Amino acid sequence: MQVKTLAAVLAALVLPEAARAQESLRTLPETVVTATRIPTPLERIPAGVTVIDRETIERRGYETLADALAAVPGLRLRSSGGLGAETLAFIRGAETRHTLVLLDGVPINDPSSVGGLFDFGKDTLGDVERIEIVRGPMSTLYGSAAIGGVVNIISRRAGARPLVGSAQLGAGSPRELAGRVFAVGRHGMVDGSVSVESLSRLGSNAIADRLRLNTGERDGFRGQTAAVRLGVQPAAWLRLEGFGRQRYATYRLDDSASISSEYRLYDDRNFNGRDRFGIFGGGVTLKPFGERLETRLSVARTRYVRSLRNRPDEIAPTVADDRYEGRRDRVSLDTTLRLPDLGPVTFAAATFGAERRWDGLGTDTSFSKLDATDRSDGVYAGLQGRLLGRLDLTAQVRREEGEEFGTANTWRLGGVLQLPEIAVRIMAAYGTSFRAPDLYDRFGIGGNPLLRPERGRSVEVGVETDLPLFGRDDGVTLGATWFSSRITDLIQFTGTFPTGRNENVDRARIEGAEAVLTLRPAAWVTLLASYTHTDARDGRDDTRLLRRPEHAASAAAELSFDRFSFSPEIVFVGRFRDLLTADGGQSAGVGLSPSGVLVNLSASFRLTEMLRLFAVARNLGDSDFEPTNGYQTPGRSVLAGLAARW
Repeated sequence: MQVKTLAAVLAALVLPEAARAQESLRTLPETVVTATRIPTPLERIPAGVTVIDRETIERRGYETLADALAAVPGLRLRSSGGLGAETLAFIRGAETRHTLVLLDGVPINDPSSVGGLFDFGKDTLGDVERIEIVRGPMSTLYGSAAIGGVVNIISRRAGARPLVGSAQLGAGSPRELAGRVFAVGRHGMVDGSVSVESLSRLGSNAIADRLRLNTGERDGFRGQTAAVRLGVQPAAWLRLEGFGRQRYATYRLDDSASISSEYRLYDDRNFNGRDRFGIFGGGVTLKPFGERLETRLSVARTRYVRSLRNRPDEIAPTVADDRYEGRRDRVSLDTTLRLPDLGPVTFAAATFGAERRWDGLGTDTSFSKLDATDRSDGVYAGLQGRLLGRLDLTAQVRREEGEEFGTANTWRLGGVLQLPEIAVRIMAAYGTSFRAPDLYDRFGIGGNPLLRPERGRSVEVGVETDLPLFGRDDGVTLGATWFSSRITDLIQFTGTFPTGRNENVDRARIEGAEAVLTLRPAAWVTLLASYTHTDARDGRDDTRLLRRPEHAASAAAELSFDRFSFSPEIVFVGRFRDLLTADGGQSAGVGLSPSGVLVNLSASFRLTEMLRLFAVARNLGDSDFEPTNGYQTPGRSVLAGLAARW
């Protein structure tokens, strides 16, 4: 009897006005899921969000994850060479370990890397539908590490058509070969997708041309990625899913070694890396009352295996054979409840859920051997809705409890005020965040089991407006956001290596602004530009933090004619404070690293409805910009080929 009563109460709650609400949801503009866990129109989200969809990926010729993120406002990539080299992301001036990366909402940062980082330098985009970048604290939804922001990589899914697919084959200079095949289909209650991709690139030298120990040796890359997803929907209220993604990569690196009693960066022709990443899992989704109530139970297993092998050469007698293995298992229960309109409150929805995560790492290196595990539990809740037809509000809270670090409570409040009379949107948000000390922090070199979580608090205020121009109401879209963050209890290695110790001794203060501009002068052209100012400083001595440029900007154009389209892109990175490398390869202390400009161009010509020719040129100006001082961005390259779609 109690079960029937509960069902009746839920039905009364979720069924009224369902048809009207579902129709409204179908006609809403582009939605984002990462910022609230609920598909929400971009204009109603109180956060800085950038969406890179499949159309943009193909139009601009992005081959890798790093390519796609290079022009995102507020996000700065720091790499130590070309494809295959370690590439890390700073978001709004926070540390690279404060960037959380998700694959379809599942955290995929590597537990076997120091800091639990994610390396953006090895993933390609054949199975990616869109990338959502949310700038600002997201720990209330995703837990540890989301202090600077979140990058969510969303896979391609089945649509309504029985079979859809694409294939692409290209070749280029210097000695590059790329190919991929993707297919997605639906038959009755079963749907699925499969993707296979391969990329081989001779590459360019990782270390800067100016270094005297540069011999011109190229650091190449070879990678393969396969992904599969299968879904079964035996009833409208029940869906079962399973997925798997496996990526292999081999690459060459350069190194530093003791040469003439001094450590120097040099061309190491015997230093190779091998990287394997796999994620597998599945879930059950229940919708007992249609779109109004959704509950999902999901499981995922993530594995990283990374090995670095270095052999003696004529310059240095370096010998290394290091292996790193990271493990993560995750179980989560997530529920979304869409609430009926109540007086002045519309589009209201609540989210709540819980997760348990097990992390593990094993290392066997020349420095140490380590085998450690950890467990954490998190519960969260969120509420969002629209008040008086113009004020969108969100509120989120989370409690995280770790096996070793104790508890961390976070919360976030945000709002967007819509002023349609003057085509203006005003956004404000405040939130707290944390990063739990990882297994390296607690048990690696300098390990300290008593470490506390790193904690952040951030505020942002922004405004966006559409201006009538070029004969349309939104001919110009202009947006600006100011942000400020304070991060405390930062973990830092203190003392002398290797006898020192990790301690919660550092803090940082960050302020900045982002501006974006979109021009739509005609139906066949769109112009985009962005600028980011970041003032990130050490909270103890007021010095600028390393590798955060004060100024960064990007510009792009998207032009499409009858059959021909092309898209130029320019990325500017201003000077930044860094650990400098002298021309002889030795350390030159701390100073300013020069700015750089990269120019890319993508073009395509449609042969038929199914076939098109494409060409992508990267670093057209052959810039020698060093994103990390001593390491140079890849030189000029061109890729051309044929793409098919059916």
